[in-house]
Amino acid sequence: MIYKAQLLIAECKTGWDAFGPQTFQTLESIANALGRGFVPKILVTSLAIPEENKDDILSRTKSSDISIISRDDIPNLANKLAEEAKKHIGR
Repeated sequence: MIYKAQLLIAECKTGWDAFGPQTFQTLESIANALGRGFVPKILVTSLAIPEENKDDILSRTKSSDISIISRDDIPNLANKLAEEAKKHIGR
């Protein structure tokens, strides 16, 4: 996606691999190829973050600067994407 000349990468996942290491690696590698830290990364999933490894997932997303839009946010997806885009403008 592009918002006000800012590239954002969004990965949409519906399966249980949404929070797997490969998903995060894919987002990181694409962002690194296109602009490293200047390219915000967003994971959109229809799943909730699993409680059993929630801390690990949140730690990984924080260290990789990946935002998550999960099941509870899906009804407001357009607003959430706009918030993420605005958050990264001029960064």
